[in-house]
Amino acid sequence: MRVELTPEAAAFAARELARRPELNHTLTVEAFLVSGCCSPNLPPEVHLGLPPQGDFQAVTVPLAAAGGAGRAGGDGGGRPDGAGGGSGPGAAAPAALEEGATVPAVEVYVDPLVADFVRDWYGEEDRDRAEQAVLRIDLVRYPGREELTVRPWPPEPAAATGDGRP
Repeated sequence: MRVELTPEAAAFAARELARRPELNHTLTVEAFLVSGCCSPNLPPEVHLGLPPQGDFQAVTVPLAAAGGAGRAGGDGGGRPDGAGGGSGPGAAAPAALEEGATVPAVEVYVDPLVADFVRDWYGEEDRDRAEQAVLRIDLVRYPGREELTVRPWPPEPAAATGDGRP
């Protein structure tokens, strides 16, 4: 499964992460839990910062890729147990940012329950489609606030539309 940021989501993440260096240039995609189980009907939560304890898979996603959207494939390893500041394998290195500078990349931590759901959604017969699925992080604007979300949910393979967008 690949991870992408739409241009709007990348601009939002760059702006917010540059403003808040304590977040260590990280985003987390976490399964939305309802009564103790992963809910397939609701997209996972996307928030700025490190994930809670767990075996989240880290993927580095550039914020200024060709075409304006950041994208990365595969996984960059898991979050080391007990890591509180995002250091270690798969973690984004803190960068010194001047005011107004952009963040060149983010480390996106994906909950293993999200990846499990995508594999289950496509099933064994469509394993290739599950592996080609694009977890696209987009920006949603509400009156008075903005937030990141995964859209579409469940994710679709990039090749489904020919241009990588649903």
